[in-house]
Amino acid sequence: MVRIRGIVCFLSMFILATMLLTEAADAKDVAINNVLVESGLDKELSILKNPVVISKGRVLLPIREVGDLLNLNVYWDQRSKTVFLYGVNKEIKLTIGSEKAYVNNKETSLDVVAKVINGKTYIPLKFVATATGESVSWTSSLERLTMSRSYALGSDKELTYWIHLDSGELSKAEIRETGVRIGQIKNPDLSILKNFDVSKISDSSSYIVYNQISGPSGTVKVSGQVLIVNDHIVDQDDFLVMGYYHVTNIQKVRDQILLTDGKNARFLDTKGNIQSAFNLTEIMGKDELYMIEEYNNDFMILREYSSQHLIFYDIKAKEPTYVHEAIDLPAFEKNYLIQAGMDRNNEMEYDHIILFDKVDSIGRLLFKYKSKKTNKVNTYKLIL
Repeated sequence: MVRIRGIVCFLSMFILATMLLTEAADAKDVAINNVLVESGLDKELSILKNPVVISKGRVLLPIREVGDLLNLNVYWDQRSKTVFLYGVNKEIKLTIGSEKAYVNNKETSLDVVAKVINGKTYIPLKFVATATGESVSWTSSLERLTMSRSYALGSDKELTYWIHLDSGELSKAEIRETGVRIGQIKNPDLSILKNFDVSKISDSSSYIVYNQISGPSGTVKVSGQVLIVNDHIVDQDDFLVMGYYHVTNIQKVRDQILLTDGKNARFLDTKGNIQSAFNLTEIMGKDELYMIEEYNNDFMILREYSSQHLIFYDIKAKEPTYVHEAIDLPAFEKNYLIQAGMDRNNEMEYDHIILFDKVDSIGRLLFKYKSKKTNKVNTYKLIL
């Protein structure tokens, strides 16, 4: 009996020791904190949340950070201790402790195996990057990773889409699938886009909105929208604006979505049928770009991008009204908005603009404005 207990004790200690070894880096591995990552054509800088582990001269990172850096979907199978990474036309599979990996079911050898370190699964970054067509380099003297980026990614629940930054090719995947091409984004100018918004708006329809910001002080903005029905692009539009201010278009109104080039706008249902359309430059009589910040059957709230003036448009009467001219603003505030509107490129105070608030219980339109003089936010009623 004593001998049996001794054997059981020995086996228990052996199993425990083995488990502990998988929870820490090997003795020769080096962990480096606060590693800087430089990615994409714009050389975007970010700091990794987890330590980089250098093992046998290879950079290892947790699977989630590898997925984020390379815009891949990640799935972890706890039973088999295997990680699956999915990209466009690419499935990569690595198993803890195995020197074999699989790219699109083709076996290949690893220089360094995937391992568990402090409760996280670490995998070789360069292997995964190369398999997806990306480049990655490690500068030890600077403790910096430099990476290329070919795709932007957007997800909503079980759906994922990728946009190729050079070609505009749009690919789609559902859970545990590789991305496959479904169409082309027109006139792509998306060299540095990283992520975009995706909304599943029906069982067969999805809506994509992308906003890329670049240039000195983030003054160049490319914005676009895409409606996908039954895995086909049925409509899309885009525009470019120059300025410090944000793109403020609404995206969805009830069961409709917006497509606009800043000068024309149309609202579509989930099947791609146009429900209403507006020529914004014709409405205003000016060749400008306009954002749509509110819309219903009675009115639209527009924003003239270059001046940042807010506009109330009565749809039935077909009449536009500049809000700063119609509400009871103090004279010095109104004069400030007029002067600032003439040269918004040099106006960096983002918050001194008029904002639509709501329609009150008796049907009046309420607007908010932060005083240039007092910095106090006041509410104003629109009197037509």
